[in-house]
Amino acid sequence: MTGPTDDPRRHAARIRLTATAMDLFSRQGYEATTVADILAGAEVSKRTFFRYFGSKQELVLGNLEWIGRRLADRLAERPPQEDPWTALRRSYDSIVARIDADPRRAAGILRMLEETPALTAAVLARHTRWRDLLVPLVRARLDPPSETRAVALAGASLACYEVALRRWLRTRGVGEVGGLLDEAMSALAPLAPAAGAPLPATAEGAELTDAQWAAIAPLLPSSAGRRGRAFQDDRRVVEGIVHRFRRDLAWREVPVEFGPWQTLWKRYRRYDADGTWTRMVAALLETEDSPGAAEWAAELTVREPPERTR
Repeated sequence: MTGPTDDPRRHAARIRLTATAMDLFSRQGYEATTVADILAGAEVSKRTFFRYFGSKQELVLGNLEWIGRRLADRLAERPPQEDPWTALRRSYDSIVARIDADPRRAAGILRMLEETPALTAAVLARHTRWRDLLVPLVRARLDPPSETRAVALAGASLACYEVALRRWLRTRGVGEVGGLLDEAMSALAPLAPAAGAPLPATAEGAELTDAQWAAIAPLLPSSAGRRGRAFQDDRRVVEGIVHRFRRDLAWREVPVEFGPWQTLWKRYRRYDADGTWTRMVAALLETEDSPGAAEWAAELTVREPPERTR
């Protein structure tokens, strides 16, 4: 009943039902939301709902199944030379980005999953399913291949993800899940490249030399005294912003190696509003280790049209 369909109209209807239901669950709670509420919100008939889902619970679990498949797909797409632990961390980026993009909605959904007894056991079973989807992909990255190590790594990454989500919920959604997940996973094994380290000098790597970074790092504002979590990985964020401007990308197109695009966008807006970005560009122009800086630094000061902000 909940299997995928190749019919675009049916696929769109299924997505609309799921999105409407999750929005209602996040605001009203699982028990308080009826199938009739979902039908009214999605503007579909009762027959259409039951064509795809046998119950509210089946809808929720189907959404979790989709997230698990997406996680496995992202892991399969990671560069083959990337170490298994870092590849696992980067695979969560698309999930984390969705949470950070709409934290209020995400917090409501996560609390609903955590606090609804009718869903608890089924959610745990779905998370076991996520691990099972990841294991063969992790095993293929190990040399020599080891089922035991693959299960341990996949399971540990999911445990870190759960820790990050619970910590985030306890702070009432303040801060970003990505930073908490980095912190949790780094506690078990280093993530490559290490936090705060220069990115590799590749087409999607470092944009700034060490000398350039040394010139602008003191200009960055401190997060001391601000509400929320401390700023993390300043260099990685700045590298991502520079990468985005120099290649005229939409924020969503910035490679995930630089972190969630929402983090880059929010940080750039903060730097631009308080004058930090202008001061950083000026410092780059004065750096001896910046051949051709006048040309490419100018790219970082071009004001973008509104439609390019996302």
